[in-house]
Amino acid sequence: MLNAIDAVDWSALPGPALRYEPERAAVGLRALATATGLVQAADAGSLLAGGGLVHDHSGEVFPAAVTAVPLLLAIVRHGHPAAGATALGLLDDALAFATHDASTRMATPYAEAVPICCALADRVRGGVGLLDGSGPEGGRLLADADGHWRFDVEEAVAEGDGALAAVVL
Repeated sequence: MLNAIDAVDWSALPGPALRYEPERAAVGLRALATATGLVQAADAGSLLAGGGLVHDHSGEVFPAAVTAVPLLLAIVRHGHPAAGATALGLLDDALAFATHDASTRMATPYAEAVPICCALADRVRGGVGLLDGSGPEGGRLLADADGHWRFDVEEAVAEGDGALAAVVL
């Protein structure tokens, strides 16, 4: 997991200069992944909530949170229980917080300009099996994720100069 954290160029992800601190994302995720108790998990969570993935004082979420979802889910699955609880809390904050700068949308593998909250929700839904077994917190995250739009293109047909798509919303 540490290799996956280190593989991300956190400073390349957008975010407001006065609140997003990319080094907090990398250091905080590494600390959370290796936490062996409540105090270490809380310290790591403070880094991540204080400008790494979200900014809890302003209620702002950063695009880095979307990138971190699979890492946080891996911490829930493999980390210390206190680290897993911290990861679930960070995911909850990320889904609840808003964006406050020009970085309200981001490119994903399935679209160029997805709202950050919906990209987060899509990644959270990817951990449905794990979250179903994570008690009330996991269920609450999945319920929150279901409040965000998603659609799947079921079929696309070229029609004249355009295209027709059948989608499920």
